[in-house]
Amino acid sequence: MTSVFPGHFHTKEQAIAEIMRDGYWPVSWIDKPGSELGPHLHRGDETLYVVDGSLDFCETETGETHHLEAGDKLVLPARLPHSASTTEGATYIMGIKTLVSFDEHILPAT
Repeated sequence: MTSVFPGHFHTKEQAIAEIMRDGYWPVSWIDKPGSELGPHLHRGDETLYVVDGSLDFCETETGETHHLEAGDKLVLPARLPHSASTTEGATYIMGIKTLVSFDEHILPAT
């Protein structure tokens, strides 16, 4: 189950400092308006900090959806199937524990 912290941070520097303090690697990501990422999961726990725009995050097994906006933080447990989409576009920073290639980070939700 994910945890959402609305209005958790104010600047990308605050997000990056928290990610690194917690032992994660910061990885920036930009989704263009209208982007959709289908159901998938990740090997390890991760955090997500929305810097700009908004993102709809869905836990695919339960259908629970979280609308995230700039300043919001999401904590995602390992191997939780989810999908994401954005109407307006979103810029966010993910905190990941282990640096791996993109193909090894996003796994099919099977």
